[in-house]
Amino acid sequence: MTPVPAAAGRNTKSAVGLNRVGPRGFQAAGIACGIKAAAGVKDLALIYSAVPARVAGLFTRNRVKAAPVLATRQRVRRGICQALIVNSGNANACTGAKGLQDAEAMAQLTADALHIPHQQVLVASTGVIGHPLPMKRIEGGIPALVAQLSPDGFADAAEAIMTTDHNRARGD
Repeated sequence: MTPVPAAAGRNTKSAVGLNRVGPRGFQAAGIACGIKAAAGVKDLALIYSAVPARVAGLFTRNRVKAAPVLATRQRVRRGICQALIVNSGNANACTGAKGLQDAEAMAQLTADALHIPHQQVLVASTGVIGHPLPMKRIEGGIPALVAQLSPDGFADAAEAIMTTDHNRARGD
């Protein structure tokens, strides 16, 4: 039996609370690695579980699916994951075989940095459609992202995946 973090089966409100600390056993981080044009704007996020966790997902039925959707759907079918890496500013959609290679590379680079199997890393992207990912920037950002993982990093991760949102949600 695969261990699951204690908070995984709890109500999200009680597990997360108003202080924006994530569930027990999980850490997160969000950094600016230069995907977005504006300097210093967070655009790369990571959520990490100390142990492999159960995962489920719902995916689009649209005929056009972005590369991260294709890569992550296969991993979710296994039912176990340990990390989720997300970039914003570039959707990695309508990018063909190169986009799928980049999504797989994001998973592999993250897995290597965390010392976990690449099959346990989910990938998501949000942003502009039809442009290749700036992989050199992402490659350079992943080690910094892993170094900043913290149980208190969920607000930074949330900020890093914002696209057109201009106001951060408040916990009041």
